[in-house]
Amino acid sequence: SNKDITFLFGAAGDLHAASKYCRWDVREALYERFINEGATCNFDTGNWIDGEASFNRYDIEVHGVDRQCRHLAANHPRGLPTYAVWGDDHEGWYVQREGINVGKYNERIMQEEGHDWTDLGYMEAHVMLKNANSGKSVPMSVVHPGGGSAYATSYTAQKIIECVPLDSEI
Repeated sequence: SNKDITFLFGAAGDLHAASKYCRWDVREALYERFINEGATCNFDTGNWIDGEASFNRYDIEVHGVDRQCRHLAANHPRGLPTYAVWGDDHEGWYVQREGINVGKYNERIMQEEGHDWTDLGYMEAHVMLKNANSGKSVPMSVVHPGGGSAYATSYTAQKIIECVPLDSEI
């Protein structure tokens, strides 16, 4: 944390690099804003590439996991560390068909191209937020969204919050 016990980081997902609908200008502006505001990093919640399925094959500009990851590396904004999770869909489609660890594969490509990119793993990761003054910490979940719609807008978030231990504090 900062000395005033605050944390400042960005959070973004669903870039869909390689989709012809990808908005690189929006991602660039978002990273610029994060940096200008003093964020220490960005947490990416997945779908950082568009992947390939029968229903999107005509909507992608680059085919293959290697080419999509390299396309991401060539175009992704620089200047801010990124910690990323990935899910069953989009980048996960390559895992299902080819059996590769797409998160680690992409991490290697991103780092080779000069990005500060860390793979946090599949679907969900727990990052410890530590108070710089007291040393106390509390977990923060970085989650790849999915699973369809809930009966109430807040239901999914409520279920996630219920998993946080009650004795956590910073």
